[in-house]
Amino acid sequence: MLRRWMREVVGRLNIRARLTLAFVGLSALPLLLIGVYAIHTSTGELEALAVEHVNDYVAVVKEKTEGFLTGVRGDILFLRDSVPLRYFMQAVEQGDEQGVARWRRLVEEAFFVFSWHKKVYYQIRYVDETGTCRVQVDSDGARPAIVPQERLRGRRESYSLFQAGGLRPGEVVFFPRELQSEDAPGELIPVISCVTPVFSSGGTRHGLLITNVFAQDLFKILIETRMGPGGKTVLVNQDGFYLYHPGKKKAWRQLLASQPENTLYYDYPTPISSTMLSGQSGTLTEGQEEIIAYAPLLYDRIDPKRFYVVFHSIPRREIFASISSFRMILGALFLASAGVALAVGFRVARYFTRPIIQLTRGTEVIASGDFDHRLPVWTSDELGQLTRQFNTMAASLKGQRAALEQAYTELRDAQAQLVRSEQLASLGRLAAGVAHEINNPMASIAACVEGLQRRLRPTGPGELEDLPEYLEIIRKATYRCKRTAEKLLSFSRQAAPIFEPVDVNDVAREVVSLVEHEAGLEGKRVTARLDPGAPEISGDRSQLGQLLLNLILNGLDAIDGAGAVCVMTDRNDEGVRVRVEDTGCGIPEGHLKRIFEPFFTTKAVGKGTGLGLSICESIVRRHGGAMGVTSRVGAGSTFVVTFPVVSNGRCGAVEVRAEGGIGDV
Repeated sequence: MLRRWMREVVGRLNIRARLTLAFVGLSALPLLLIGVYAIHTSTGELEALAVEHVNDYVAVVKEKTEGFLTGVRGDILFLRDSVPLRYFMQAVEQGDEQGVARWRRLVEEAFFVFSWHKKVYYQIRYVDETGTCRVQVDSDGARPAIVPQERLRGRRESYSLFQAGGLRPGEVVFFPRELQSEDAPGELIPVISCVTPVFSSGGTRHGLLITNVFAQDLFKILIETRMGPGGKTVLVNQDGFYLYHPGKKKAWRQLLASQPENTLYYDYPTPISSTMLSGQSGTLTEGQEEIIAYAPLLYDRIDPKRFYVVFHSIPRREIFASISSFRMILGALFLASAGVALAVGFRVARYFTRPIIQLTRGTEVIASGDFDHRLPVWTSDELGQLTRQFNTMAASLKGQRAALEQAYTELRDAQAQLVRSEQLASLGRLAAGVAHEINNPMASIAACVEGLQRRLRPTGPGELEDLPEYLEIIRKATYRCKRTAEKLLSFSRQAAPIFEPVDVNDVAREVVSLVEHEAGLEGKRVTARLDPGAPEISGDRSQLGQLLLNLILNGLDAIDGAGAVCVMTDRNDEGVRVRVEDTGCGIPEGHLKRIFEPFFTTKAVGKGTGLGLSICESIVRRHGGAMGVTSRVGAGSTFVVTFPVVSNGRCGAVEVRAEGGIGDV
């Protein structure tokens, strides 16, 4: 379908347009194809490279984050195993008030010194099994401070007890929190709590050691470990709540995990979110406008569902920004090259098609008959050679036309001579009838003249009484000879046809009177059955007489022995109909299609030229009539000619047909 449409569209274009399009295609399309291939190849390579970089980046972030949290875990375990804390728990267990007070101060000092060196801790706390905070050191990130005992009274830590439930010795749990600031009431400090249980040497659980790390210090790892502009690194917990999101920094006054709308499920479809929270590492490249690499951060060995996920996403538009720029550059280059190719192609096409257009116009000029027209030769290439050949052809055509015109003139003259000879041959066959028509009145004239000679000798007046009668006989005989001669001259006349109202019945009577005597000498009859109501037609009287004469003589020639030819006229729906019917031998069916061909005859050599029916056909054609024939071998033939009745003297188109057989030739 497309090929057919292209063929139709291209078929309507001229050669110049086709050459221009071909030049543009050959010039600009290779650039376009190379560019498309480069874009396709580069797109795949860029995507693969981006996936590799994102995976590497997430692996680095995971390694740094886990290293940071591993350090926090090592710190809390180091504090758990410190001597002051051990003795403090022992004094509490023994109920030694003085020992408790003394070892508490040492624990506070140990926590203070540790916090002084480790700037990442917002709080270091020790709570007993009832949730009562026994020791607490706060820090603003620069200077730590020991919280007095009077401020700790009444504080209970139930949330950490809940999170650390079921932990065994040496196990640590991490979870995000938001703590009320000690120095600025109403301000919440986002932290990552690290909790581990504290057991006595006998295995009795005495309480919890809690280190609250500034969340900002953990997030700093994500901020400083930048892959490049355009992407974002996000940290979520196992439920999909954002712990860190660069696009939501303004919400850090409250930990993002406490805001329901700030979840992974809120920003990504469920299938993608579930895949990222599956606890496995991987990359997502399909189904969204981003390339995402993700990895779990697992620290809770008690509960395998407690973990965090870090992922990095890069928008595809930024990955393929260079491709987009390349597309724009390619489009501009394509348009520029297409424009240049179009301009150059148009000039080149015009250069090549100008001789062709000249040839076309020259052909039209020569077709109009101007064989003296010549084309200028612009080049010496194939087109120049073609132009020279065209000029040579024009000169040859001029000579051939002159020869053809001369041959046509000679042929026309020869044809006229043949037609004239056929006409004279027909008139020659009338010689006997004409002689009979003239001899009888001439005999009467001779007898009357002799009688007048005798009576005009000196005689008396009584002998001149017969003179008027003789003169009347001479007058009638003379006019009879005149009419016979006029008929003969009318049928033999060669002149331009004059169309005028003609009575077909009168023409038929005249022709029958000319041939009936000759037919009688051969034992044949020529009769006429004429319709007196037949109207006049517009025609040439001489040509109509020649038409009937040829048809009657043709019918007589077809009769071997006695027979008859009958001329009939009548009127039908088509006009005036003239029928010439003979009782001759008929015509074989094999000659059916050739009766009106010039020079076709079935007569013996010397008996005819084969132009009779051809002349008849020409006469009928000039009169706008129709001519047909029916024939049966051994029964005879009937020629039917129908002339239209036209009031304005014009004749319509001609129709010549053969029905059932071929007329006698």
